[in-house]
Amino acid sequence: MCDKHRVKTVPGACAVSATLIALLLGSCGSDPAPCPPGQELINGLCETPDGSAEAVAFCEDYQSTCGFGGVGRYPSVGACLSDFDSFDAGHQDCVINHLGLAAAGDPNEHCPHAAGQRPCD
Repeated sequence: MCDKHRVKTVPGACAVSATLIALLLGSCGSDPAPCPPGQELINGLCETPDGSAEAVAFCEDYQSTCGFGGVGRYPSVGACLSDFDSFDAGHQDCVINHLGLAAAGDPNEHCPHAAGQRPCD
């Protein structure tokens, strides 16, 4: 509950109009999304709405090679962008390498690795 604009009644004070109360309560907004800085709640997942150029390129390749959804795959492009941008350089190299292996002919084995699972965890 938002109570930063709680109205107190003081004896002898003028009543606050219903319109003012509505404006004050409306400014409370909703609780902040439970996502880390730079991410937004998109379709129930914390995702980065816009990724870096490297993340965009990786996720476009991931989508064409592995697709989104299913077991061991990214659920969405937003999750892919968010994860890729959160990885350190070594982790990024690992997922890029495994995406190349998936594209070379073994997507069932390497797409989960390209999504950050073992050995790229």
